[in-house]
Amino acid sequence: MRPGFMVPQNTAQKQKMIFSIAKSLLLCVLATVVNSQGCGSSSPLVGKSGPLTMTTDGVSGVVTILSDCSFQVLMYNQDSGAPQFFWWGASSTNVGSGRRIVDQQLSHDGYSSATLTLTLLDNVKWDSIGFLAIWCEQFK
Repeated sequence: MRPGFMVPQNTAQKQKMIFSIAKSLLLCVLATVVNSQGCGSSSPLVGKSGPLTMTTDGVSGVVTILSDCSFQVLMYNQDSGAPQFFWWGASSTNVGSGRRIVDQQLSHDGYSSATLTLTLLDNVKWDSIGFLAIWCEQFK
């Protein structure tokens, strides 16, 4: 056995390892597809992941930055109800001072464990976003 590699001992560990490998391969394929469409990966945030945490509207999921112009949200959950949900970026937690970063409107029917792959608007760069949020523009 090579140092640094643990052989899974039970079925649950094997399944977790297979899921982890599959997820890594999927992200590599997605990043390659996006990059082949003319989007680079020069941002130091490319490949970074983090959880969405919110106490309202049931929003949760894990965000991974795929490229300079795209990101993916795994296990995305959102309650239904808001009429105009969009992805917003702001330089701070004051989301009202931010702006829409993705043109696609989120469904008002909600989501349950969905996988979303989204493309930033042309004039949006990751270095201008310190805080990512779901924002209802109608109630802004």
